[in-house]
Amino acid sequence: MTEGKFGRILMIPLVLVMAAMLVATAACTPAEIEQLKGVLQNVDSANGKITIVTADGKTVTIKITTETDVETNGANTSVKTLEPGDSVDIEVKKDNQVARRIKVEEKKSGTSRTTEQGWGIVEIRVTDPPPADVKSAVVYLSNIEVHRASDNESASDNDSGNWIPVTTNITSFDLMDVIGVEQFLASANLTAGKYTQIRMSVTNVTGVTTDNVSYTAEVPGDKLKIVGAFIVGGGNKTVLTLDFDGEKSLIRTGQGKFLFKPVVKLLINKGSSEDKIRGEETGKPIEAGKSSEAGQGKENQSEGRKP
Repeated sequence: MTEGKFGRILMIPLVLVMAAMLVATAACTPAEIEQLKGVLQNVDSANGKITIVTADGKTVTIKITTETDVETNGANTSVKTLEPGDSVDIEVKKDNQVARRIKVEEKKSGTSRTTEQGWGIVEIRVTDPPPADVKSAVVYLSNIEVHRASDNESASDNDSGNWIPVTTNITSFDLMDVIGVEQFLASANLTAGKYTQIRMSVTNVTGVTTDNVSYTAEVPGDKLKIVGAFIVGGGNKTVLTLDFDGEKSLIRTGQGKFLFKPVVKLLINKGSSEDKIRGEETGKPIEAGKSSEAGQGKENQSEGRKP
């Protein structure tokens, strides 16, 4: 065997090793990695997945494997140390949604965050006493959002903090259909914290009078804002009921014309984790006009404002 042939034979495995290294490197390029940050809602080690709630209220399920690196307080740990309520920063492979690396924000040694979970469920409902002189009053809406307060923020301040969308498939409700009952509007898993407002886009209000005449009400603006503080957290469900005053909200101006000027009272009920599972609520209303700090069975008297 000549020296040239021997050299070429030695080169073959070297080339194969370099090619494998290049493929491995390409599999981890930044373009193929998604960075997710949020709060752990559930850890299912048996089925190899975790669920987080991101800062904008989205619920995301991510796969975990034995190859997933976990770092807690700067030290290498494992997925067994993950707990609901942990604040995490995750590198996720876009092609298969597998967590490559999970970094847990600082938490004290020996403490469990399970009982102080950093997330909660918000459910928005609507109810109404009957409007006057109409058979129907259909309110068309979109873009329901809640406002998460920043530190030292008042309930009336919307210049700071975050507006977080609340997902819903419901695009309208009839004020006549929610007389004395509560109709579901929307629900979302949210990061724990203090929330101060709800707002939504009101695009149209139509209906039929008791004289069987169809009408379209004038809507002064497209944003309905309800101010009232409530707390989300502990893995509990907070039920927010928008109690419309139908008679004051839908005004007949004459000549068959109507004006929709919503007057809304925000009712807040916060159940325990068990109540959340059973779909029950607890608590009693407090004096109208006081904002909810603890969020338990509280009521906020507020006129819906349309900026």
